[in-house]
Amino acid sequence: EEYETEEDPVKQEPYGVVYYTRNYYPSQSADKDVKIVTALASYDLSKENTIGMVLDKLKMDNLIDDETKACWLKKEYVGEFIKIIQRNYMVVPTYTNERLQRQNGVFLLASMFSVSIGTSVKDGVITKSKNNLRDEFDSQYFYIKGENKDSILKELDLYNINEATLFPELEHQLNYIRYANADFTQSVTEFSKYEDDQFKVVYDNKHVGHLVRK
Repeated sequence: EEYETEEDPVKQEPYGVVYYTRNYYPSQSADKDVKIVTALASYDLSKENTIGMVLDKLKMDNLIDDETKACWLKKEYVGEFIKIIQRNYMVVPTYTNERLQRQNGVFLLASMFSVSIGTSVKDGVITKSKNNLRDEFDSQYFYIKGENKDSILKELDLYNINEATLFPELEHQLNYIRYANADFTQSVTEFSKYEDDQFKVVYDNKHVGHLVRK
């Protein structure tokens, strides 16, 4: 949000925070664990929410086999399944479009599923839940003041990291052109048409029109 200070009433850029992590273990979108978590996110757990039902559906979707299903239904091995659905993943996407190719980044796949098991693993309940992802990143972070953003953007531009290189769409290309040429743009006055009273246009039968001095 934009804000005003007592010293400077002019609206300024909002402050920013950059979080990072040293625990970077990238997963692929084709990895089994990632596919399982992605599938669970699409399931209606308000209806089919027992471990038995979920494992049946994963088996039906060909994400696990009969052996894995039977193993995870045992109390001594169900923890392996729970660990998969309660862990967050840094996923390298399939570069299916130009924007993803240019940005060359990863996505954070949050896996927040609560599990409650009673006397029977099969009847244990899985529910979708929410949690703060702050713990996924280092306790330290970069704090960026609003007034420093422009200088940071210019420095990144020297390394060819800018809106035009990260976003291939035409609107972003035009935005970058305006940004890059902002220092060369000068304000101009309103247009005023010049009129000289010494000359006037006269018409005759031979000419469409010509200038004569008064």
